[in-house]
Amino acid sequence: MLMKRKEISGLLIALGLLFGCSCFVGCQQTNPENPSDQQPGGDDGENTGTEQSAKITVFSTEPSAAKIVFMGSAVIGKDAPKDAEVGIELSTSVVFPAATTERKKAVVAEGSSTYTLEFTGLKFDTKYYYRTYTVSGGKTEYGTALPEQTANIEIKCTRTENTETSITLYGTVSELVDGIEYGIEYASSENNVGTPEGKSEQFTPDSDKNFSITLNNLEAGGKYYGRFYADQSGNRRTGEIGYFETSYSGPTASVIAADIEGARIKLKIRAHLMPGYSVGAELATREDFAGCISHTLSASEEMEDGVFWWQDSKLKLLPSTKYYYRTFIKSSTDTKYGETGTFTTEDLPYVVDATAESNSVTLQGKFIGDTYNWGIKEYDNDKTVSYGILCSSAQQFDITTSGVKNFSLKVEEDMANWTFVFQPVTWTGLSSATKYYYRSYYKVLDKYVYGEIKSVTTK
Repeated sequence: MLMKRKEISGLLIALGLLFGCSCFVGCQQTNPENPSDQQPGGDDGENTGTEQSAKITVFSTEPSAAKIVFMGSAVIGKDAPKDAEVGIELSTSVVFPAATTERKKAVVAEGSSTYTLEFTGLKFDTKYYYRTYTVSGGKTEYGTALPEQTANIEIKCTRTENTETSITLYGTVSELVDGIEYGIEYASSENNVGTPEGKSEQFTPDSDKNFSITLNNLEAGGKYYGRFYADQSGNRRTGEIGYFETSYSGPTASVIAADIEGARIKLKIRAHLMPGYSVGAELATREDFAGCISHTLSASEEMEDGVFWWQDSKLKLLPSTKYYYRTFIKSSTDTKYGETGTFTTEDLPYVVDATAESNSVTLQGKFIGDTYNWGIKEYDNDKTVSYGILCSSAQQFDITTSGVKNFSLKVEEDMANWTFVFQPVTWTGLSSATKYYYRSYYKVLDKYVYGEIKSVTTK
């Protein structure tokens, strides 16, 4: 199915929903008018001409994509000079230079005072200016220059048909205009639409303004981004980007939830397993998934219809660390990956208490709360997390501050209480009745995570 990413307004082509939402090529142009450029003359496009000799008035305009029709009244008196003439000029510039100005004479049938003038071969979605003119006795007078906008080309997608390797779009265009090239730009990445890395295909509407275009050589189950365009000798409009997907009958996998508790992770995966394929997920601390942890799903892990949990009890994540995850589907010849998701683990519940004497402070590092969901022992064995206490006479400090006292701590198991402890350390050589500062820290993946700065005063 062809789907719209978001609603759009104005004059933009988009890939429309099948229930008939239509969109347009291009967008409203703005050309600030300079009041000093306006020409003298009557109001509302009217030019009264010389005394009772000639007069022209514009009643209405009807713009389309390549044409503007003017209707109004025109009179040339019986006593008017032989050169008397009335009509309309049209230009893309409010100052009406000769190079871009077209003039048409208003011809009134006998017994009538109305006229119809058509300016054809215009550019779609373009701002024009028009003014009336009156020629009499060798003099030319002009009415006020007024703006008019040609219409956009409306492209409406009415339905789609897709296979595993192609998608066909059916739709209509609002007008058939000679010299306009219609097409679609598309790519597997939104950023590549309309670039050399993307692709484009043209289509030609039939006499009933209908069109169809088939995009071939697509990947099964692939997501593609695209936008329609219309081009009239460089007058090009492109629309809002939408997306569509090819069908797929093979194995599938996508992460629908990621639950983090301490250092444990549970990935909830919706998947369809098939013989001959390996389906699973990867977890890594690097966006390129170097050194990732990989898990292949098995039928025994299916919790409910099509839903699996990856919840390895041996898997202990690092604290205060950003992780990346994605699904994979592997065959004997190919591997396809799902979209990348991220989460960040919590900080370790590690704090420091202080007890002051006259010339020293005893510092006790400890874990608070339940350490069951943290891999404290694994961190220590693998040397992936190290612990310490920083002390200073200054109120603001970290590991890089000159003169700071750094105590490294060693984790020990407290088997009796099913927890982990640190041996206390003593900061000596201090002055009595003096305030000092300390804070906990731990290091993980070359990053320091600091606790709150606290103070203690010696006796």
